[in-house]
Amino acid sequence: MQITAAGTATLVLGTATVQTTAAKAGMVVIITPQTPLGTPGARLTVGTIVPGTSFVINSNLLGLLSIQTLDSSTVGWAIIG
Repeated sequence: MQITAAGTATLVLGTATVQTTAAKAGMVVIITPQTPLGTPGARLTVGTIVPGTSFVINSNLLGLLSIQTLDSSTVGWAIIG
């Protein structure tokens, strides 16, 4: 498998929308903090995917569904496909 798109995004209030035409349902996204400026113990998750347009990265605390609004980390992402 190859990386089809990659970049960075900065979380604002614990979330970021990544604009990319490579977004598609069922895609595999690798996300990793580049500059951690958020909640210790938070994890990064992929939220809403709009095929051909965008996907959302969220910061969530383990065991909670709420977005960690104090997280302003820079996140690296790569779509594998």
